Amino acid sequence: MLLPLLCLLSPAFGPASAQDKGAAKPIIDKLYDKGTWKLLQCEAEGDPEPEMVWRNSAGKELEKHLPKSQDGNVKVELQLNVTSSDTYTCEVTQRSIKHQIKKTWEMVISENITGE
Repeated sequence: MLLPLLCLLSPAFGPASAQDKGAAKPIIDKLYDKGTWKLLQCEAEGDPEPEMVWRNSAGKELEKHLPKSQDGNVKVELQLNVTSSDTYTCEVTQRSIKHQIKKTWEMVISENITGE
């Protein structure tokens, strides 16, 4: 039972391919907050370059980044201008290695700001 494990760890097979590494969980930052609208940014890094999609709670695609290059570790950033309260999800997908990971952020937008 140990033999297959030893073969997988053997230096003769070399290090794992970079393509075996899935993208890490995306990071969502609020870049700008004006009360009646907000700017969100999703960041993820991966090899191969990930596809990134912003969706609302109904699953509607709002913004999308398609991979331009499959070579090397690539950092992807995608911004979303939010004008209504909802739950927003950033999906990161690497189709060639069948990997997908998501992060969700609930956003509350003030309807009217007095004094502006």
